[in-house]
Amino acid sequence: MSVFKEKPLAFLNIFVYILPAMLSFMRRHMKFFFIFFWLVIISFVLWGVGGFNDSKSDVVLTVGKYKVGLDEYRDTYDRLFDFYKRVYQEKLDEELIKKLDLKRKAIDEIIQKRLLLQDAKRIGLKVTDEEIRDFIMNYPAFQKDGRFNREIYMRILQLNRTTPQGFETMQKENLMVEKIRRLLGDAIVVTDEEVKEYFMERLRSDGKPFKEEEFLKVKGILTGLILQEKREKALVSYVETLKKKTKIIINEKVLS
Repeated sequence: MSVFKEKPLAFLNIFVYILPAMLSFMRRHMKFFFIFFWLVIISFVLWGVGGFNDSKSDVVLTVGKYKVGLDEYRDTYDRLFDFYKRVYQEKLDEELIKKLDLKRKAIDEIIQKRLLLQDAKRIGLKVTDEEIRDFIMNYPAFQKDGRFNREIYMRILQLNRTTPQGFETMQKENLMVEKIRRLLGDAIVVTDEEVKEYFMERLRSDGKPFKEEEFLKVKGILTGLILQEKREKALVSYVETLKKKTKIIINEKVLS
């Protein structure tokens, strides 16, 4: 049942599916993100969305009890390909695609998402209908003149051949993943000493003297960078721990 009581609303299915991947890309490719952010958003909005966990689809991998169908894998792979295409443009040839190992990246992203979802459920995290509705209502792509536009929302939903229920389910999953990411990230702190040492290391490598005024100019930026790096490392470590506790079976034919 849709979280919208009057009429089924759900363009969300597309952005929802892409949210975890986008956030992951943000962390790994910050220098490219701001350049391609809106282009990537538009492209995701216009992409078709495959069914999740479709029993009729070939099983690509199994994470715990969850079976990942071919549609979910293809959507993840295609979004990765689209991102790198925008980054490398005409340089993205077969050789580079092989070096990037997009198939493995797609598998890894799906595994991470499914592990985080399962753990979020274990510790009792929840996403309410109100949270899903608020996301939809306040997302700029669904608005006209600063207000949510039902016609635009439903038009894009129909264009992507998905249902309100399916889209909202995907959004719920992605909001859940972000909740557990924030939970992990909020436990990470960066001290002034860490920031200063980071700055000093760069100066030593360049053979430059320390200047307090220069340090203060970049302290805020460096703090953000270090925090992001520490959060990413903590997430990777957390996921690796979950992997050791979870049975994961990959259909290696997909990667061949």
